[in-house]
Amino acid sequence: MALAGFMIASGLAALAGALIAPVTIVSPVIGADYLIKGFIAVIVGGLGSVPGAILGGLFVAGIETFGSFYFDPSSATVAIFLLVIAVLLVRPKGLLGHG
Repeated sequence: MALAGFMIASGLAALAGALIAPVTIVSPVIGADYLIKGFIAVIVGGLGSVPGAILGGLFVAGIETFGSFYFDPSSATVAIFLLVIAVLLVRPKGLLGHG
């Protein structure tokens, strides 16, 4: 089961790399921004909660999209970090986190 999960994850990572390579500069740290935003989505949603991670991803995507459209993209990134701080202050386990 672990081998199958690892193979699926590796295949998806290879597909994502092949799709993102033509539109950006290829470097060893190409996925760092995406990794950080994914980690933030999981933290906002709550560790151990798949629906929470989906909800956190929707919040992060919404803030990034609307913030980048109406304001500067760097201010959208700041807003995402402010979201993490606010969620962790109000609900330390995340929005749908398990106790």
